[in-house]
Amino acid sequence: MRCRCPRDSGHDGACRYRLAGCELHTQEEQDRGRTGFDVFRIRARHLPPNTSFTVFLLEQAGAPFGAAEYIGDINTNAHGNGHNTFRLIVQEAFSSTLVNGVRQRVDLNQIGSWFADPKDDDFCLGPNSPVTPFDGDNEAGVQAFNSANAEPLPAP
Repeated sequence: MRCRCPRDSGHDGACRYRLAGCELHTQEEQDRGRTGFDVFRIRARHLPPNTSFTVFLLEQAGAPFGAAEYIGDINTNAHGNGHNTFRLIVQEAFSSTLVNGVRQRVDLNQIGSWFADPKDDDFCLGPNSPVTPFDGDNEAGVQAFNSANAEPLPAP
């Protein structure tokens, strides 16, 4: 996969997503020939400290999102920096679903990240902000980042 961003892009499949002074940097390395999976690295800077974020591969970066696959979490330290390395198939990620009784392939070529705890987004939305189902316990905050401003991955 070569993650292509309109601006703020690096080389070797690197992208940076910015939101209100925060930075989320993703990089994917294809190594499936030898190992059977891709290596997808996410580094985050300037995020809220000591906060967990869920990470999903998505059909559509923004609501209503379409098909989604929960791939893991990013946890920030006291300085608001975090990272994780995911070993999974990213370049050809897809979901199989029924549409009008016919099986359809849905490519998962976007990324979304949510506050893992609904209370963690209160600093920007106030108390009683919406609770979303984007965490393993079915209770997450709002979407913090997505790849909507990046070009989607090419279809396989």
